[in-house]
Amino acid sequence: MIKNFLTKTKGMRGPDLGIYFPDKLLFIQSAGHWIKHRAASDLTDPEIFRLRKHMGKARKQLRELSNRSTSL
Repeated sequence: MIKNFLTKTKGMRGPDLGIYFPDKLLFIQSAGHWIKHRAASDLTDPEIFRLRKHMGKARKQLRELSNRSTSL
């Protein structure tokens, strides 16, 4: 699923993560697993780099969501 996402979104600017992964927390956990187990994941170095970037964006979105819900 993650490899498929990376190949479909290659070269796209700002792909909407919610279309591919509705559950951002699960995406972050899965991506972290594949980054740690790089040898078993068959992801290339550029794909790992892009996956880390997408993880950072997802974390930022989750942080903003939680900040909004606590400030209400």
